[in-house]
Amino acid sequence: MSQAMKRGVALAAVVASMLCVVGLLCLSGCAPQSAAGDQDKGGKDDAAVQVAWSSDSDCTSCHAMEASSMTDASYLCATHEQQGSTCTTCHIDDAALSDVHENATDLTKTAKKLKKTEVAESVCLSCHDNGEIKAATADLALLTDDNGKTVDPHDLPTNAEHEVIECASCHAMHSAEGADEQATAKCLSCHHQNVYECHTCHS
Repeated sequence: MSQAMKRGVALAAVVASMLCVVGLLCLSGCAPQSAAGDQDKGGKDDAAVQVAWSSDSDCTSCHAMEASSMTDASYLCATHEQQGSTCTTCHIDDAALSDVHENATDLTKTAKKLKKTEVAESVCLSCHDNGEIKAATADLALLTDDNGKTVDPHDLPTNAEHEVIECASCHAMHSAEGADEQATAKCLSCHHQNVYECHTCHS
């Protein structure tokens, strides 16, 4: 084969390769495209949708653990739910709730506990009479320290440390721990030697 023919064949091969590349680019340009991040490995559309929280929102769609506790009789919130309470019966701080949901989307992997919001004692006392509660626990010996001193969890001595203890400190609605366990743990978080008398550890 002559040099001219060899050059012609080589040129034809180059042109054919270029045409293939151009053809593939054209075909790929016509194929349906998805924006980056719209498809996950399973092929599901995972475009994030902003969650617009309001007091009418279905909290259970994200807060699965709390939702399950509302139907389990071993949780305090199940008792309240049976009596007609909803999430927003107790969680009434709309401003704080709006703030913590500001960047939430339907793709949020795990909805976190509401650490930035609180259930105020006034919410509990709007249904539970304070006098009746104190009377019910006046003779309760649940909180007895190693020296035999007993305190009423609803009539604690007045001091700055006790001022921060509210109903939800010992009555966590979404916890499987009973109030007796929660109250004991709350006391021991300060009275770590299990001695309730003041100034026995720190002077």
